[in-house]
Amino acid sequence: GESTIDPKLEKYVCESFEGIGKEAQDNFNKYLRDNVWCNETLSNAEKIEIMKANFNKLTPEQKINFNVLNDVRVIKNADYSNWGEWPDIDWPSFPDLNKDTAIGVFNKETGEILIPSELDRIGSPFGNNLGVVENGYHSTQSERSICYIENEYARNTYYFDKTYYKDAIDAIKNFSIDHPED
Repeated sequence: GESTIDPKLEKYVCESFEGIGKEAQDNFNKYLRDNVWCNETLSNAEKIEIMKANFNKLTPEQKINFNVLNDVRVIKNADYSNWGEWPDIDWPSFPDLNKDTAIGVFNKETGEILIPSELDRIGSPFGNNLGVVENGYHSTQSERSICYIENEYARNTYYFDKTYYKDAIDAIKNFSIDHPED
């Protein structure tokens, strides 16, 4: 959306950023680190408004796999502070794998793997927090409780071959992977 930034904060908005991909993201973060995050006269809310306004200056190519904070409530440190190298985000702790739930992935009666065939991830393709895509619907950032600006260019979609997973799970379960006989 269009920036509705307070006019007194406009001076912190860079006209444009160099590069694409990781280079643009590094330049973006360096600009904020040098000019905004270290500024103890700005509140956390103002820093996030400035980040959003700068994010709006990026091109679609520069936004690929790039996430920027959208919500002041997730910042741990005091309202007027120096963020240093990176915003101090209060990430939720992630629960361990629930073995009882994991067992329910395979339906013995139908032989069907209950792994969804389509998942997606917001941000770099290398993380491990995924969302299920149902009937073509991708959950929004807020539905996922992710504290980032909505960014369609940061979505990576994955498709799984259920037959392959069933065969792999059966092979592991039966220990039928080729091995020398005792």
